[in-house]
Order: sequence, then C-alpha cells, then structure tokens
Amino acid sequence: MNRKKTRSLGLVRVLQNPRPNVILSFLMPCRPPNVVLPFLMPFLVGGAWGCEHQPEGWTPVLEETSTAFLESEVDRMSERVGVALEHLTSDPDQAEAALQETAASLEHLRDYYLPLFQARERAYNAYRSLYLDDRGRVMVELERIEGILGAMAERAQGGRLQEIQELAEALADARMAVESGPEEGARGLETLARVLNQAALKGDMILVR
Repeated sequence: MNRKKTRSLGLVRVLQNPRPNVILSFLMPCRPPNVVLPFLMPFLVGGAWGCEHQPEGWTPVLEETSTAFLESEVDRMSERVGVALEHLTSDPDQAEAALQETAASLEHLRDYYLPLFQARERAYNAYRSLYLDDRGRVMVELERIEGILGAMAERAQGGRLQEIQELAEALADARMAVESGPEEGARGLETLARVLNQAALKGDMILVR
C-alpha cells in the first residue's frame, strides 16, 4: 500500500489529535510553581507519546455505538425472572409464561445481539487495521464477520433472516471496497461498521416477541 496515500487520508484526523506543544501552551499561562511542573512532566510526556504514536488516519467509529440493546434485553430478563419467582406458587401459569419470555430473551441474546456485537467489533478491528496498513488482518476480520453472519442465518427466519442477508451484502461491498484501494476500503469498512451497529440498535423492530 502507498504510505503517502495513507498519510493523506488521515491528515485531517491527525490534525485533531493533541500535540505536546498544544498541551504545554495550555499549561504555560498558568505558570505552575517549579515544584509542580516536574511532577507533571511524566504525565505530559507519557500522554504526548501516546498521541504521537496513534496510527495516522485512525478515528474510531466506536463513538456512535451503544450497548443499550444489551441493557434493555437484560432488564427484560431480570423483570420476568422476578415475576416468575413471585408467582411460582401462587400462580404457576403466570410464572411459566414469564419463564418462557425469559427463554426468548436468552435466545435473542445468544442468536442475535451477542453475535452482532462481536461482528461490530470485528468491523472496527478491520477499519483500524486498514490504517495500520495491515491488509491481511483486514481480510481475516472480514472472514470472521462472514462466519458470524453465516451462523446467525442458520438459526434465523423471516425479518431476522432478511436483515442478516442485507448485512451479508454490506460485508461483500466492504470486501470489494478494500480490494479497490485504501480510500474506497476506508469508506466501505466504516459503512459496514455502521450497518452492523444499526442492526443491533433496531433489534426490537426485527425480533419476534
């Protein structure tokens, strides 16, 4: 891969990263006592080193993610288990219904939410690896996403299966984009990460309850 192209792709994002001179210019007006500045220097140097060694062009799309879908499903499970325990002896039928709903939530976690969470993470790994000029790692991550979606499809039907098929199409587009070049690859991988995230967030509209 042409490293000059990689650097130009990340120029705008790199300019957003803090630099040592920015940190120091921020602190200088405060004129801390001599005893304080030596104490701060290890932290300043360490933070500056970390910023300087971030891969150029890498801006995580993780900023727009959420785990609300996992939290909501766990909250439902907790509530239903509480109902089942409360009515275990007084109303066995209601307790059984609550346990069946809990089992459905567990299935949603196992077969939809958690695999999507893993696939989304793989997409971010691929996105980052592209900027690290590690194309082999990018392809490995895409293959793992393909395996995750394939396993999901085997246990899906109806609207859920259709959603997974659309994700598979986005994956194929991302793979083709990576083959086309770094600029196309970056856009394709970011799009893949976003659609995986959206599929998780709109799970309530896809899953049958």
